[in-house]
Amino acid sequence: MKSLRSLPLLASLAALPLLGAAQPAAAPAAPAAPAPAAAAADSNVAPAVTPTEFTASNIGMGPTIAADATVTKVQGGFRFTEGNATDAKTGDVYFVDQDNNRIHKWSAADNKVSLFLEPTNYSNGMYFDGKGNLIACADQKNELWSIAPDGTHTVLISSAGYEGKPLDGPNDVWVRPDGGLYITDPIYNRSWWDRAVARPSQTIRSVYYLGPDRKELKRVAADFQMPNGIIGTPDGKTLYVADMNARKTYGFDIQPDGSLTNRRLVANYGSDGMTLDNQGNLYFSTGLGGGFGGGRGGRGGAGAAPGGRGGAPGAGGPGGAGAPGGFPGGQPPAGFGPGAQPPAGAAPAGGPGAAAPGGAAVAGVPGAGGPPAGFAGAVPPAGGAPGAGGPPAGFAGGRGGGRGPATPGSQGVAIVDTKTGKLVGFIPVPEQPANMAFGGKNHDILVMSARTSLYTIPTKVKGANPAK
Repeated sequence: MKSLRSLPLLASLAALPLLGAAQPAAAPAAPAAPAPAAAAADSNVAPAVTPTEFTASNIGMGPTIAADATVTKVQGGFRFTEGNATDAKTGDVYFVDQDNNRIHKWSAADNKVSLFLEPTNYSNGMYFDGKGNLIACADQKNELWSIAPDGTHTVLISSAGYEGKPLDGPNDVWVRPDGGLYITDPIYNRSWWDRAVARPSQTIRSVYYLGPDRKELKRVAADFQMPNGIIGTPDGKTLYVADMNARKTYGFDIQPDGSLTNRRLVANYGSDGMTLDNQGNLYFSTGLGGGFGGGRGGRGGAGAAPGGRGGAPGAGGPGGAGAPGGFPGGQPPAGFGPGAQPPAGAAPAGGPGAAAPGGAAVAGVPGAGGPPAGFAGAVPPAGGAPGAGGPPAGFAGGRGGGRGPATPGSQGVAIVDTKTGKLVGFIPVPEQPANMAFGGKNHDILVMSARTSLYTIPTKVKGANPAK
């Protein structure tokens, strides 16, 4: 089915009912993690909308988007776009086509896309520092890079990672005003990883801090299911971290030494990437139910590897099929039972996975492209048996789920007021966004990377952070 070139926005904003109080943050997952500060009361945080409210018509675009604004497709043909970051001086937005190992640049001057760098170590989340260097989560060896304007790079965090062990996949990064870096470290199995490295390397999913002197990597927050999107306020006082699988976003007070205090629930939405406008609204790449609608299409396993993951070319095995509009991490939005499939009318299956060497691709049953309930990021449990010629059903090269939306019209960008946690607007996008940043000469154009394409929409606000 062809993607729409543009999508008219809705002008009205309907008030949402308060559906119930959110729960406080849980205790730390392991003794090795620093104990989080007591969570603030969550009674004022509005819940995510329920599946029965999965229509944009009763949400509206909200006060930050003009009534006559439209979502416009700038360019398609990518494999998976992500990692939006803004050059503060030019308003140009850089983004990755991760699966193709490239970084592209969207030009604010002419609305054109050009190639900036290839290869990129399969970079993911990115952010510009104050010196004009592009800080990138270089995923192939679980490193963090600083990329100069000429494309040369310096490794800031090596594969030695934390306490001598590699990080499990630095995913997103934010640079505070003094140059200190905050990095989220979930784990999403990647086909380009070295299968000789045991996974997971770190016992808990965490946020790390690297000071301006780049000397010591510190674990500053834990107790997440899968931390992903991250953004801070331009004054360097508040950090927001999205726990994508838990469908929650937390706020922290930033201390001078990099530590984080006063953990509190900000919104009942998780997100892949996030950005913040100058009115204090967070922008989430999420479905209306707070979940992330539609994971990446499955790919075939290549051989036996510990834990049932596809390994290097070897015995071969069948490819997994993409689930029809699958929910990522096996976690459907609230109101859908375990293993539930999206409602009728959702996009078709993401297609069978590519055949591995020596194996043939086979048709999958619904849900085969996505991990079973509770298996975030298609990573099997520790101690899993070696895959017999490829990953088991649902572990398709580490990319679970189909490319379709959770529900037609529910894929897009949710706008949440950080003061109340209330959804104040929703921007429908033809493909599910993964990340976004404010670009343009005046930093008032929201540039959205969404699956195979890049989209833009003009806004009535500006990005809070010049680099995002």
